Amino acid sequence: MFALLLSVLTSLAQTNSASTLIEAAGTVELSSAAPTNWQVASVGVALKAGDKIRTRARSRAAVQLSDRSIVRLDELTTIEILPPRNAEKKRFGLLRGAVYFFNREKPADVEFDTPLAAGAIRGTEFLLEAGGQNEVHLALIDGLVSLKSATEEINLSRGEDLRLVAGQPARRTALVNATAKIQWALYYPGIVNPAELSFDPPEQVALGAVLKNYRAGDLLAALAGWPAALRPDSGSAKLFRAQLELAVGRVGEAESLLIGAPEHPDSAALRELIAVTRGEAERRPPAGLVDKAAASRAGGRRSAALLAQSWSLQAVADLPNARIAARQAAELAPDFGFAHARLGELEFTFGNRDAALRELKRALELSPRLAAAHALQGFVLLDDGKTSAAQNSFDRAREMDAALGSAWLGRGLCLLRERHFTEARAAFQAAAALEPQRGLFRSYLGKAASELGDAQAAEREFRLAKQLDANDPTAWLYSALRLWQENKLNAAVRDLETSYDKNENRAAFRSRGQLDSDKAVRSANLAVIYDDAGLSDVSRHVAGRAVGEDYANFSGHLLLANSYAAEQSLNRFDLRLETARQSELLVANLLAPPGAGNLSQVLSQSDRLRFFDARPFGASSLTTYRSGGDWSETATAFGALDNFSYAFDTALRQFNRQRVNNRDEQRNFALTMKLRVSPKDDLYLQAGDFHSNAGDISRLYNPASATPGFRVEEKQEPTIYAGWHREWSPGIHTLLLASHLDDRLTLLDPNSDQIFLFQSGGQTIGLESPPVGPPFTNNYSSHFRVASLELQQVFKTARHSLVFGGRSQSGRVDSVDALSRALEGVVTRQSGGGDFSRSSAYGYYTWQALDTLSLIGGVAFDHLEFPENADFAPVSPRETSRESISPKAGILLAPWEHGLLRASYTRSLGGLFSDNSIRLEPTQVGGFNQAFRSLIPESVAGLLPAARFETASVGFDQSMHGKTFFGVEAEWLASDGTRAVGVLTNQFVFRRPDSPSSTRQTLAFQERNVSVYASQLLGDFFSVGARYRLSEAKLIGEFPDIPKGAQNLGRLEQNNRALAHQLSFALNLHLPSGFFTQWESAWHHQENLGYTPSLPSDDFWQHNLMLGYRFARRRAEIRLGLLNLFDTDYRLNPLNLTAELPRGRTFEAMLRVNF
Repeated sequence: MFALLLSVLTSLAQTNSASTLIEAAGTVELSSAAPTNWQVASVGVALKAGDKIRTRARSRAAVQLSDRSIVRLDELTTIEILPPRNAEKKRFGLLRGAVYFFNREKPADVEFDTPLAAGAIRGTEFLLEAGGQNEVHLALIDGLVSLKSATEEINLSRGEDLRLVAGQPARRTALVNATAKIQWALYYPGIVNPAELSFDPPEQVALGAVLKNYRAGDLLAALAGWPAALRPDSGSAKLFRAQLELAVGRVGEAESLLIGAPEHPDSAALRELIAVTRGEAERRPPAGLVDKAAASRAGGRRSAALLAQSWSLQAVADLPNARIAARQAAELAPDFGFAHARLGELEFTFGNRDAALRELKRALELSPRLAAAHALQGFVLLDDGKTSAAQNSFDRAREMDAALGSAWLGRGLCLLRERHFTEARAAFQAAAALEPQRGLFRSYLGKAASELGDAQAAEREFRLAKQLDANDPTAWLYSALRLWQENKLNAAVRDLETSYDKNENRAAFRSRGQLDSDKAVRSANLAVIYDDAGLSDVSRHVAGRAVGEDYANFSGHLLLANSYAAEQSLNRFDLRLETARQSELLVANLLAPPGAGNLSQVLSQSDRLRFFDARPFGASSLTTYRSGGDWSETATAFGALDNFSYAFDTALRQFNRQRVNNRDEQRNFALTMKLRVSPKDDLYLQAGDFHSNAGDISRLYNPASATPGFRVEEKQEPTIYAGWHREWSPGIHTLLLASHLDDRLTLLDPNSDQIFLFQSGGQTIGLESPPVGPPFTNNYSSHFRVASLELQQVFKTARHSLVFGGRSQSGRVDSVDALSRALEGVVTRQSGGGDFSRSSAYGYYTWQALDTLSLIGGVAFDHLEFPENADFAPVSPRETSRESISPKAGILLAPWEHGLLRASYTRSLGGLFSDNSIRLEPTQVGGFNQAFRSLIPESVAGLLPAARFETASVGFDQSMHGKTFFGVEAEWLASDGTRAVGVLTNQFVFRRPDSPSSTRQTLAFQERNVSVYASQLLGDFFSVGARYRLSEAKLIGEFPDIPKGAQNLGRLEQNNRALAHQLSFALNLHLPSGFFTQWESAWHHQENLGYTPSLPSDDFWQHNLMLGYRFARRRAEIRLGLLNLFDTDYRLNPLNLTAELPRGRTFEAMLRVNF
């Protein structure tokens, strides 16, 4: 009987290098010429057309064909590679036995002949059995088959089972349990401890060499060395032989032997192992709660039972007790290498690297040929970034037991790091074929196919992985990333939402802390895809959720930094979010291992999500142009080599803006590096240079009120960061950040808005702002240096999280101003500034009281000493201080599925300049930002040193079925402080401003915001969104040292209020071809109160249209847009924080390139 099997290249019959034997367990023989010339085959031998391979009893083999297909041979099986009848086809003969065929490149066309039927299989995964001359069995797991017998033609499709018996009609049924059909191909670990067996004396002698091989970890050699004349008569011998039979998949024989030893205490352990491998595990009592009576009847607790229980508990997601069982097995049998290897594997699963290494070392001392231990060693080395050494360990594991799927998986991961994608895919195919019940291996195979651009193969693998383990989120996650790469954004959102929901199902393989980390990664990926799909509100909230789920995971911090950067770019002058953005990026880069984070300071490398490790070299650039003459070019070159990663950034920007003297030119360079110093320690270094030359770029209600001739130049050279990250154990991290900032600023204001206090008899009786007469010209310069050192400690357990630390900063400000006036020359020249220092300590505690409820509490202490007035001419050399004890409180409540209630209350103390942005202290409490560079818009009030911030916020977000999203949010933000403002007074009785002085100004700002958003995915290509925001801002500015009766005081003091309504709509279309378009409409309405002269209200709409195209795998993106289609100008008060909108119809072009 001839049955045909597997996909092989067309030239298989003509070449001498078609296939390779990759597994030979037991006795495997090869015949290359004469039919009787059989020789023992060894792993690695090349096969060609005409060759035959056969397996003897208690043996198993696997052949990888030239197209990377896998053929697995059961015992007593003979196959022959036949020359094809058609050049386009492949042809095999199955002489007897059973084969399992697995191909993941493309469907294989296979012709076959049998005495009962002839036909062709176009399949990628199937089981074929030939029972003598009268019976054929085909189980089609995936693919198509067409059979033609003497009486009928039969067509089968995926998931069908066919039996042909001579003289009988074909029987076709549904394939109910594919795993049961191929249980001979599954992997069964060793658990029986020979030291706990009681062999008869003759058996002990006869099995001496067998026991030696088994203890060394070589189960295949132990089985091959079993004396042919020795029958297992005693219970112990039967148990031991059953364990060895499982090593080559002879489950039926093992179960028969167990029937013969029903009372043996290890019999139940092996039955439990078989059930677990078949996927039939049931929840059992934890290892620490073993029934004492049962243990007594069994003669005490035994290591085999504990190891079996460990596998069983892991299968039902009870990982902590699985580790307890393995630990007890190792304690009970300290000289049993298998127990130490199993415990090491579970410790590594929990991330306990040191404990895993201790157990691994002991396992290899006791069982130096235990394949599972060498595979574990490979994963430890891979985690350390030692790719070459890791691959050597995986290769040793494969040499010892080629059926170990995890060894092939590890080899594939190593090859991926070395950018050998084709070879890696072959290794993943081998892993999936050798352990076909493992959905995780198929997920990795799908990842590799996607990385190589084989979308159909990737989709097929993810589909099968979902079928094999419907509860595993891995395939859903990788499927979502593949869909994202293919521009199928709505489908990607749905798959990723499903992956997030199934995250807890990975509890069988991940500790609680790692599950939280996985959830954070999924949330971060969701944030990226939401943003791409046009759901920006959803993206921002999900990024914040990722940080709350696992503070020590870098992904959430990175996406939150990107979210803040996107908001900050809408308003470049007011710096409200600078502190939060910079802090989150620093924390992300410190926590991320080399190659995993986004070291770039100007571009988000997450714009190109990748499945595997970063490349040795990559580059991204973003070029934008607007018809008003604005353009920017940002680029980054980045890469990773084992334990080292880097990014070099350049940014050149020129903004002509939209009014007189609104030009802004910026230049930025930065080099950032990350080095893995030891398995627990990372070093972070960054050096940067920034230069800006601008005119009057503050936001103004009336653009005509800009100051011609105003110039400001700023240089930061250099900015240096040095950081250290140590992970003591999972959840316990220490972060250290040292930094130095050197900032020089020069300013020329030809129409300086000086305050003149007219005094008589030492009392202020009136004021002028600006003074009557020619305008003052302010020539100002400052030099700010600050050194910062911060130490932070993170502790995280399953239910508790603690983040505490301290920051010390010291520096100096030296400022000089010269006020001059036409006809008078220089009126005053002042030198000011002084020393700056800050001491801060903080602590944040999060308690997950329930699965749905987290409570956050914290406190921070800050003490600042700083110059009283280093900014407002004329400056002053005096110094002052301020300190604060700031409480924090927050709550996160998930009252039902996909709903999240967030609330927070915080107080904090700001800094002097950008010093407040050099920090690691958490920026979020209860899902809301609490870290601000400023709250009062700089366009309105300038800088307010050491401002006090107070916030109270509440919000609720809900998603439904992965396609409907809505939320509501209310915020109360307050900021107040006192600053010294430079003024001019009269030296004599004449009303002439000629003497420098200063006076106190108090500022009190409140902002109340209410916003509502809703977004909807429509089908596979469309999404719509709407957002409404009501914002009320109020600013009170007073001069308490000026007498209330002073003339014109009311013109100087402020009691201003602005109420802004914003309503926006968006419609997005994203096609798999890469084409996308977006329509945006926004309504703005603002009312202003308390201004003299009054500021009229404004009410207007603006509409934007954007078209674009994304190239394959997002290598590039082109976007063209028309902003403000109907050429609508506006007047908006900058007291309300809004985006910088175009004042006229504007064309915009953007080109993004990734390679």
